[in-house]
Amino acid sequence: MMPSTRRLRRRRRTQVDAGAVPTGAPPRAVAAALTSLLATLAVPVCAPAFLPPFAGTDDDRISQWAFDLLEALPNAHYNAFVYVLALLREVLAKSWQTTAATRLASVARDAFLPDGEAEADARDHIFAAVRFLLTSNL
Repeated sequence: MMPSTRRLRRRRRTQVDAGAVPTGAPPRAVAAALTSLLATLAVPVCAPAFLPPFAGTDDDRISQWAFDLLEALPNAHYNAFVYVLALLREVLAKSWQTTAATRLASVARDAFLPDGEAEADARDHIFAAVRFLLTSNL
């Protein structure tokens, strides 16, 4: 690999790690592209095998379930979940339109656990957990 290629790759990696995505696209477009890609993975980010036992979806139970989910995800799945969540929080914070956390949670749920991959209760829990994590001050 040429030195200039290494430098460019290192610079891009640093930009991405710092949240400075090197594109002219708005965060919303980057989020849409990323969630579309994740929805096509052979093993979903939140595959049913990784999900902790279901609790209710009230605020107290879902907050604990969300943290249990983060602990249960394998490393690569955890990283994808956290990176997408961080990107969606950025979209929520910098949205020019009124982008509700509920809408973003729905988009994330469909990316993390596509329809038909699990029963409705699993999708409801993923939705509630993402909405909680998007709106909480962690």
